[in-house]
Amino acid sequence: MKNLVCGAIVTVSAGVIIVGNIHWNQKISAQAEQIVQRDTSVIVEQPEEIEPEPIIEKTTQQTEQEKKEQELAAYTENLPPELQKKITEASMDGKSLNLVIYGSESSSTEKGAWPDLLNQHLIKTYGEKLFNLNILSEGDKTTVEVIRTNSFEKVNDLKPDIIIFEPFMISDNSRKISMKNRIGYIQKIMDTWKKKNEQVTILLQPSNPIYSATYFPTQVEEIKSFAKKNNITYIDHWENWPDEKNNKLKEYVTSKNLPNENGNKTWAEYLRSYFTGE
Repeated sequence: MKNLVCGAIVTVSAGVIIVGNIHWNQKISAQAEQIVQRDTSVIVEQPEEIEPEPIIEKTTQQTEQEKKEQELAAYTENLPPELQKKITEASMDGKSLNLVIYGSESSSTEKGAWPDLLNQHLIKTYGEKLFNLNILSEGDKTTVEVIRTNSFEKVNDLKPDIIIFEPFMISDNSRKISMKNRIGYIQKIMDTWKKKNEQVTILLQPSNPIYSATYFPTQVEEIKSFAKKNNITYIDHWENWPDEKNNKLKEYVTSKNLPNENGNKTWAEYLRSYFTGE
């Protein structure tokens, strides 16, 4: 009897363990399914697609404009910034600039003289419409005579955007006008032009060199120093000429110390390079 009771207890215990184990496994499986269901219900956000920026093709007009701007930058690279800007803007806008050459008989109005040759170079580089060139020559007048008659004011009548000013240095030298007076008069002339038009660009340059001159080179240096001190653009075309003590200079000037064919070409060549960047 005792053995029968023990067997029954063992059997019941085993049954409880088996039933409990089955229940536990079922519970774990149910929880796992719930976890899987919850995981599969999560919405995974995909990163937002960024559309590439559209490639804007340049029009033919834009390309030509950029090309023209690059060409103008190359042509004007030797010029002062204000003149670079003035020429570029006028060219891009299809406007014209009034260029006045004002000076002594060294700045002749004749065909083949350096102003005429410079004009040909400018037309070749920039075309016929950008520069309106006018030449005003005072002949053999001194600075004193020009001031006395106010003839320099004729320049204002031409409404210049640019003035290339060659003071009357050879006449002043031969008639012994003091440098102090010359520089004072040159300043007065330019101040008058600036007062009439603050935006005008003035370029100062010397007359042609004279062979074996004693005082003239020193006077030219004084004009150059005056320009530097007062922030005036100075065109030093003497760099292109033979030295004033070199016999070769005689091949560039006449007996009256004016530029001949060689001299005019030399002068114009320097200005060509200055204005066209070549």
